[in-house]
Amino acid sequence: MSRTISRQQSTLAFLVFWCLLSMCRGAFECPAATAPCMNEENHAQCMKLLESGCEEFDTFESCPLQFACSKQLVTDACVTLLVFPDDKCTGKPLQKMTFPTFSKPRNDCYHDEATKNLSIQSRYCDRETGNWHETVYFGSEDCGETKPWWQFWSTKSMDIVFTPDNCVDGYRLGKCQFQPCDSEMNGKAATADS
Repeated sequence: MSRTISRQQSTLAFLVFWCLLSMCRGAFECPAATAPCMNEENHAQCMKLLESGCEEFDTFESCPLQFACSKQLVTDACVTLLVFPDDKCTGKPLQKMTFPTFSKPRNDCYHDEATKNLSIQSRYCDRETGNWHETVYFGSEDCGETKPWWQFWSTKSMDIVFTPDNCVDGYRLGKCQFQPCDSEMNGKAATADS
């Protein structure tokens, strides 16, 4: 009997371990436009909510599915990245990209069609250093969340720090502001002269 209990306990421990590593961790991801009860219009609606910082979604069981945001993220910082013509950041920047972010690390995962086979987590401006941080996951569109448990440790990720005097593959930090972005520049790319 003790052997049966021991086997049950080890099975339970394995299931808890599995849950922690895969099934219980994960961020909301919009279903593909080709999924059942999905189309281009409601996929675009879902992506717009996701990109606007929606933290919790309500999904209305209809066909096509409808989405609403029940809890919105509130960004408290604004980052400007300078984009250079080469990966060494030589010469003048071609443009500035300004978008909302946070002032401390978060567990949210960012992925869109432009970031095929990679995802980004913990995008934030550090209040102590004024630098912008992000963790990039290569080969994963969900920050390594849905890999089988035996591949969990093989997820390749890289912590990247953007500073005003350091070039990261053609990008350099313009500035981190610890207030929400000006609504005119929110999510915009502008020429470096503007």
